[in-house]
Amino acid sequence: MISFTPVPARWPGVADGMLLLVAIIWGSSYAAAKQALLFYPVLGFIAIRFGLTFVLLLPQLRGAGRRAWRPGLPLGLLLLAIFLCEIYGVSLTRASNAAFLISLCVILTPLLEWLLLGQRPHPALCVAAGMSLLGVWLLTGGPQAGFNVGDGLMLLAALLRALFVCLTRRLTAARGVPALALTGVQRGVVALA
Repeated sequence: MISFTPVPARWPGVADGMLLLVAIIWGSSYAAAKQALLFYPVLGFIAIRFGLTFVLLLPQLRGAGRRAWRPGLPLGLLLLAIFLCEIYGVSLTRASNAAFLISLCVILTPLLEWLLLGQRPHPALCVAAGMSLLGVWLLTGGPQAGFNVGDGLMLLAALLRALFVCLTRRLTAARGVPALALTGVQRGVVALA
């Protein structure tokens, strides 16, 4: 289980500001990826992106980090499928379409948890997911210019991301798998593949 240190009360809004910063970086990454793909092939882009992360996380795979190999290998292959769909999808559709369609994983994850893990979503979660989707719709303008192959790949990536969340829970539950080691194994699998 991952534990986080709470933000001290004397720093009001810090957590909200950090969450906003993450959202801005994540949201702008689609436009940046779209530009990078004009000059570099999809597979090379993925290999470099994940290879650098793997190298940085390699020290995490010692000691207790060795427990990350068993769940990390299949999750890494699933992550590869996600990013192949996502990066090819970004290259074949508008960045705003890509951002909206990948955000559907917020809706799909509780539904898959219900189907695969038998955990019925709380009604408040459904409302929050719907509001999140509305917010993304307002930020991106929703999908535009019809449905194309890139949009289909982004939708598949959203479904695979939801599946990834469910499988991560199932494969790591009560096993004490260090999060950074798991991330390292997954990144290594994607970079190598």
